[in-house]
Formats: sequence, structure tokens, C-alpha cells
Amino acid sequence: MTSEQTQEYDDDVVAVLELVWGEGFMSPGGPDEIKLIVEDTDVAGKRVLDIGCGTGGIAQYLAETFEPAEIVGIDVDAGLIERATKRASENGFSERLAFECVAPGPLPFPDGSFDVVFSKDSMIHIGDKDALFKEVFRVLCSGGRIAAGDWMCGSDEPFSEEMAYYVKTDGLGFNMASPARYRDAMAAAGFEDIRLTDRNAWYRQLVEKEHAALSGSLYQRLVELLGQEFADHEVEVWRALKVVVDSGELTWVCGAMIHKDAPHLDKAHDIIDSMLSVESGKWMIAENGYGHSNAKSFDQFDDAKLASLGLSRNPNDILGAGKFQIPQAEEFEKKMNKEYEKIKAGF
Repeated sequence: MTSEQTQEYDDDVVAVLELVWGEGFMSPGGPDEIKLIVEDTDVAGKRVLDIGCGTGGIAQYLAETFEPAEIVGIDVDAGLIERATKRASENGFSERLAFECVAPGPLPFPDGSFDVVFSKDSMIHIGDKDALFKEVFRVLCSGGRIAAGDWMCGSDEPFSEEMAYYVKTDGLGFNMASPARYRDAMAAAGFEDIRLTDRNAWYRQLVEKEHAALSGSLYQRLVELLGQEFADHEVEVWRALKVVVDSGELTWVCGAMIHKDAPHLDKAHDIIDSMLSVESGKWMIAENGYGHSNAKSFDQFDDAKLASLGLSRNPNDILGAGKFQIPQAEEFEKKMNKEYEKIKAGF
């Protein structure tokens, strides 16, 4: 579902996004969300393509933290590419980061050019998801991976009145699709072992804080930077965003896919099998409030317990609400991430 673009990623819009999300970041989550997206993807020493690189802040963070051999960032906005190139030069990353302004359409790279394709909240602007993922698959080498996060809608049905109002008010030209539509496009392109994670529960908490800050502690700064009319418009954008995130119609999803020629599918399948076991499901539901996919795991709990976790026995209820995981305390999330690191170290 497409919305008309009435606003560019100009200096004013970039100023708002960085005020809310941090310098160099044009979407939510900061470094922690980048780590989540690439946590199962080996980036060290690899050649990486960053689709929709924006002002280059994420590419620089990836270079600093994960030490890829090279990152090539692409964007259709020449102004953003100019900013990204300047940032890399000023911070001493010009040898490892390269940025190119590209035209919409096929990627301007030969087959098998990259080990990893990364993207953060930019594929929403690309309407033809089938063509997009065919191109991503083409430029990946054998065993290559895509690791990405993006804004998605809960279904491919026509927008509600609230969603239509939000995308019109935001005006940045969205081409939204559901997680199911993304999965189908990736599978049709040739990707295997496709894994998606719904982040709506996480962002539902965050967008509340973002709207409160924009209309409260950050408001005067926003007025000083951009004037009251523009500041009021952005506060309204975030209010409308909060409505559709709360309803589950707009969600945020991250995932990782293994290329069809990946060398260690047996290890990937071992992880999948263990995750799908009844024992794992029981622990994940009880401890994390995680909407597991094994129905037998749900049978370990009565309806009252599931309801207290915001879950249902009916998978359609869970998918319809976009609530795959209840919000967790920051301390618990850190503990969980440490466990993931131990699992990865086991390989």
C-alpha cells in the first residue's frame, strides 16, 4: 500500500529524526537495535551493502563495532549521500566506507558482489518487494545473507482511517507491506531459512516516550531549530504514529535469512528444531511471554495464564494483534542478550 511523498529528507526532517533518535540515526533503536539485526550475521572481514544508508551513521557504527572489510552505502537522495560522505571523511572512515547516490531500480553492482546486505527502515520506500529481493539475492555471493529491519503494516488489507491519516501526515512516501508479503517475496527470490521477528511490543513502549519528549522536553528545542509550525506538525506526526503502533496496524520487524548455498544449514536446522521443541516453547512462554509456534507448548498453560501474558491459543489472535512478545525490563533484556552471546560462542 502506497502513500504519496510530499516531504523530502531535507535538513529539517533529518534534524527532527536525529533529535529523537540520535546523531546519525534516522530510525528508532540506536546501536542496540543494530546489534539485534546483525546478531546472527558474521560481518567481520566481509563486504557489506547498506541499502538506504541515509546520513551514514549506521554504516559508521557497523564499521566501528563489527569490523567489516568494506561497507558500500547507497541511497536515492543525493543530499543524504553528501552528508554520509562528509561524516566518513571527518571521522576517518573514508577507506572503509563508500557512499553512492543511485537511481531507483536494479542495483548497480555485478552478481555476487557482497557477502552481506544490510538495511534499516528503508525498504518501506520501495514498492516492488519481489524485484527488490531478487536484486538483493543477485548481488549476494554464495552463502551470503541479508539482515534488515523495516516498517511494515499488520496486513495487506486497505489502510484504516487512522493509518491513512498517519502516512499522509508523515508525507515521506511509504510503500508498506505485511511481514507475510516480505516473506513471500524473499522466498520467491531464492532465500531460505527466513526468520522474522516482530518488534511491535518494543516500539509501542518507545513511541510513547518519543511522543512525550517531542511534545514536552524537546519541544522548545524543536521550535528553536525549525520554527513552531514545523514543530507542531512533527508532534502531530508522532501522535498519529503512536495510534497506529498501539493498534498493531503499523509494526517493526527484523530478521535474517540464509542464502540457499550457505555451508552450515545443519547447524541452522539444529537451532530451529531446538527452538520449536515443546520444552523450549514452555520456557519461552513462561519466562518471556513469547508467542511460540508450537501448539503443544501452549497446551502446557491454562487460558488464564496465557491471557495474563497477552497471548491466546489461537495463532490468528496473536498474529492479528502483532504481539509476539510482551515488553521486558531493560535488565532482563540485557541478561537475554548475554545468553544469546553464549549460544553464538558455542559455534
